[in-house]
Amino acid sequence: MQTKLKKERPDFEVQLAHDGREGLKLAKEMLPDLILLDIIISTLEELRKDDTTKSIPVVILTNLASPGEKEKVQEFGIKDYLIKSNWTLADLLRKIDEVLK
Repeated sequence: MQTKLKKERPDFEVQLAHDGREGLKLAKEMLPDLILLDIIISTLEELRKDDTTKSIPVVILTNLASPGEKEKVQEFGIKDYLIKSNWTLADLLRKIDEVLK
């Protein structure tokens, strides 16, 4: 995904975190305009608890389609919940543009 995003949008700075801990560290250091997050509830909770990261828009991009999970993350003010298999890269880029506007 990182390579595809960079190829399609060379003006984007794209960072990849391999786990929630690394993602939290990067978010606090970089203060990104947007976070694409595979469902890691504890990471989302920590992002929202921290004053430096709580207002960063988050879009969930996951393969998990559980209604319970979707409802749970909605409580954290995410911008959208996308199932990877239902979205193309072009769709994702449009969603990113929408959230960043």
